[in-house]
Amino acid sequence: MRVTSRSARVVGLLSIGVLTATTACVEESPAAPTPLENLTIIAPALTVEYGEAIPAITPTYQPYAVAVAGLDCTTTATATSAVGVYPIVCSGATFGNTQISYIDGVVTVTPAPLTITASSGELLPGDADPVVTPSYEGLKAGDTAPATAPTCSTSATAASAVGTYASTCVGASDANYAITYVDGSYQVASARITIAASSASMAQGESLPVVTASYSGWPGGDFSLDTAATCRPAVAVNPPSGTWPTRCSGAADSRYVFNYVDGALTVRPSGFIASLPSAKTTTIAAGSNGVTLPASTIAVEQGTARGFTPWQALTVQTSTGLHAVFCDSVDATNFYGCTGGTGTLATGNAVTSAAAADVKLSTIVGALNPASAVIVADAPAQFRLVPTQVVTNAGQAYVRFLQSAFPPGPTSLTVGYCATSGVYNPGTADCATVRINVLVANPLPFGAVVTTPIGGINQYQTVWVASYGGGTARPGDVVGLQVVPAPGLTPARQSANGIVATVLAARDFMSTVPVPAGAALLNARVHGGDARTNTDPRLATCTVNGGDCWAQHSWGNFIETTIPYVQTSIGTTAVPGGASLTLPSLELAFTATGAPGSTIKTGVSQYRNNVTVNAGIFGDQQAVFHAWPTNYSNTAGVPPLAPITPLLNTLITN
Repeated sequence: MRVTSRSARVVGLLSIGVLTATTACVEESPAAPTPLENLTIIAPALTVEYGEAIPAITPTYQPYAVAVAGLDCTTTATATSAVGVYPIVCSGATFGNTQISYIDGVVTVTPAPLTITASSGELLPGDADPVVTPSYEGLKAGDTAPATAPTCSTSATAASAVGTYASTCVGASDANYAITYVDGSYQVASARITIAASSASMAQGESLPVVTASYSGWPGGDFSLDTAATCRPAVAVNPPSGTWPTRCSGAADSRYVFNYVDGALTVRPSGFIASLPSAKTTTIAAGSNGVTLPASTIAVEQGTARGFTPWQALTVQTSTGLHAVFCDSVDATNFYGCTGGTGTLATGNAVTSAAAADVKLSTIVGALNPASAVIVADAPAQFRLVPTQVVTNAGQAYVRFLQSAFPPGPTSLTVGYCATSGVYNPGTADCATVRINVLVANPLPFGAVVTTPIGGINQYQTVWVASYGGGTARPGDVVGLQVVPAPGLTPARQSANGIVATVLAARDFMSTVPVPAGAALLNARVHGGDARTNTDPRLATCTVNGGDCWAQHSWGNFIETTIPYVQTSIGTTAVPGGASLTLPSLELAFTATGAPGSTIKTGVSQYRNNVTVNAGIFGDQQAVFHAWPTNYSNTAGVPPLAPITPLLNTLITN
């Protein structure tokens, strides 16, 4: 005969007789020997705060845990139960012929903390006497006020002397809450002073302007404050283009109350170019004077070419302008196997390993007449190898800049343009100027795998990227980040494991930048890029776990879609191998949302290129060149794992 029974229950002060609420019961079921004559199931003692959910009920077993069947543990306590003690009763368990007894448990509901704050305000002559009201923090279970509301008051009236008066709330009661009070204050003042921040404008890359305060509302002949307001642009250094607030704060004087009015900082857009500190330069030697490109050999000034490497992409100055030339070997005086470019070489013409950077003007300034664009102020001579030009292609105007061997630091140049007129005239409203900033790039080592018919080949390449973002910001400030790839990013040759994969064409460049913690994305835009990379530019702001963007994560070291990110691409534009490219810049605007002392960190997390390669005897093959940031400590991995390469590291301050 199978017997299940209930022994005497421990119920403490319980007086509730009907069990109505059921909470999930968690059974422990490690292996145990059978048969077992007697088993005691002990319900737990739980403590929860008023308004909180009842946790899962997990009983314990004596002499040991077994896998019983049919066990049901219930309690009358719910998330809305008042403060008190409620039973936990278990029943219905079977385990073979074992006699089962039970010991009841309890749920103790304790008071929740409730903070009551007295209202604050300002009083000016002629105002009505204030009515102090309470505000509540910590109400739960659908409550809108404690059972007995507080009484709130202040001694301040409109007729009181100038000064600050406390406001208080007392007398609230509710058994479900442990109540604390926070006093407010009312300031009795003689007048309201309006403080307006001045407005200003600047171009990207310029220093932030000085913001000043203007005051109005002075009573009588008084024009002084105990503490004057301080004013500033509500942006970090190097803000993105757009209109952002200027703001004043901090004025203090017991006689007055203050009203602040924001001004506006208009940041005019600028272009950005990333230069390459490792660029090598020389000039055409007399032996190549009069040679017309493409040429199999280019002779350069003896000795000055040292530092160039085999398989060299060059920018060469000819009679028809600057041209990308591709040479497959070089020594100190000659480049061999050179193809590409047109025009005649002349003694003294420039040769460099840096690509000419083209910046598309219409992506910066909007509508313009391409014929009007002129260089108003060029970069200093030490920064550039040849004078900067304005060139046109397919009806678009581009600024073409070619850097010197080693720029000593950032610089800029100024371009004039007109919206409708074909001739730049600085004295007309139709014409304006735009700044082009030249920044020194930093190398981002990337690792990749190129798949060929014999398997994956590990590849490493360096992408040069300049970043332009703020170093410090206050909560609520606008923080800008410009990600500026250097020109000449298309891989010329991929070589590993004895296989040389020559790039024949490239497309779908993509730069992915996660939206960092401590910041909210305001907007993003793409600008610049040359005639090839700007025919189909794309920008996407991707959502958490959204299908609106592509991000590789199958290996676990690319960006996942569990965080939002921004990506840029040149779309389906095909680019021939060996070409020098100027990829579009990505400009982001964030609002600093983190607490003082925290940092906003983000950077490029992925680089992607679809390429057509020639892998020796295997012929032309399609390959996907996925790349991710790496460094010297983790390049041995296949694929190498790496963190995001930081480009923005902004400290949030008070």
